[in-house]
Amino acid sequence: VELAVIARDQEGAEEAASDALAAVREHWEPESTANNRRLIREARAESGERLEWADQIEQELLRTATA
Repeated sequence: VELAVIARDQEGAEEAASDALAAVREHWEPESTANNRRLIREARAESGERLEWADQIEQELLRTATA
């Protein structure tokens, strides 16, 4: 997920997120990925860039981690 977001590959990120969410074994797994995504988001925000689709992936990961 993170690599696809860094590459600005929306389709790849969405596919990777779907695969990752389907294979969750422990609650910390999506939480960890969401945290990494947050770090990417914050770094990009400093340069004024925002990827709304990536923000949605982050939110879905967090919802899964707390479910």
